[in-house]
Amino acid sequence: MSRIHDIRLAGWAGIIPVFTIAFYFTASGTLEATPPLDSPSAHLQTFVQQSHIAMTWQVGVSLTLVLYLWFTAGLIEATHVPGQSQIPARLVGWGAATVMALSCCCFAVYMATAFQGELSVNSPDLIRALLQASVLLATISYGPMALLLLGGGLLLRRSRVLPSWLATSALVLAPLIGLLTFTVPILHGPLASGTFISLTVGMVLFTLWVTAAGIALVRWSYRAQPTLPDTSSDPLSSSHAARMDQSS
Repeated sequence: MSRIHDIRLAGWAGIIPVFTIAFYFTASGTLEATPPLDSPSAHLQTFVQQSHIAMTWQVGVSLTLVLYLWFTAGLIEATHVPGQSQIPARLVGWGAATVMALSCCCFAVYMATAFQGELSVNSPDLIRALLQASVLLATISYGPMALLLLGGGLLLRRSRVLPSWLATSALVLAPLIGLLTFTVPILHGPLASGTFISLTVGMVLFTLWVTAAGIALVRWSYRAQPTLPDTSSDPLSSSHAARMDQSS
């Protein structure tokens, strides 16, 4: 498989998640607003009733995040400039890996929460602690997500292989999404930990940017010339070339 073909597949890996996430959200149902965590009994009762829907969401998001690792690998390959600093590429790679790890931990904690809630409704404090841990992990993941956008923006600005607005938007979104990490200690208001803004807005913006970058990668791969494999170091090819020279 050629380098261009690999990058094209990575671009599709950035496009597909937006459809799979939308499918999981649509197929699983709609969550009703849960009472605040300050009311453990009411919150627990509502959570148990809707845990299967929320768990379907978690599974869908966690599985599709695996595709983001593939996408970031293609982004790094497409924007590679020989002789330049590898720090932006490392920000993208480590950012993607950390987001994936935190998402898996969040999913595991959420599974434990739902399992415990189904077993017993007499332990609201434990359920509350597990829910808060899940929210904490999800919120912290915005930090490495911001690093991924920062590194991606720097790579795109340096290589200029994709539209410049992708680099600019990534560099603008990076600090905004990174700031959402600091909503952890906020307990009240629209920015409180676990609210729609603190948990959903950042992920939606990140998903839209990855989708746009994936589309741009696919389009670029069709315009770019395929890279032919270098056979100069192949002893069989070298000897064959020598024999062709002698015969001529």
